[in-house]
Amino acid sequence: MEPRARRSILLAILVILVTLVPLASGAAGDPWQFLDDFALIPDSPARVEDHYVAALFVSRDKQHLAVVVFNATCVSGNCEVRRPAAYSIFDTQGVNVLRYIDPGEKELLRLISSDLSA
Repeated sequence: MEPRARRSILLAILVILVTLVPLASGAAGDPWQFLDDFALIPDSPARVEDHYVAALFVSRDKQHLAVVVFNATCVSGNCEVRRPAAYSIFDTQGVNVLRYIDPGEKELLRLISSDLSA
């Protein structure tokens, strides 16, 4: 897939993170624990913005797909992933069943808000 098209798809997924599904509850404990049963899909990581990389993960029982956005440092086309920033979980029918955005990710929230208003 062409890098520009891939980036556009990932940006669209980021917008879905914010608009379609309620946030995972913070009261339920560690919001990242839900991803413990997921494995990275090889060759899926892609740079989304200057400070973010997105990757696809699949649950071990293949009942869910996750788009996980990581905070990253990117220099000259190479990115060093630092920490997870957000995720969105989809079931086998493609329904977005859960999402989470780290409230400390102000830049990511600003990026998503600017995409929504454009």
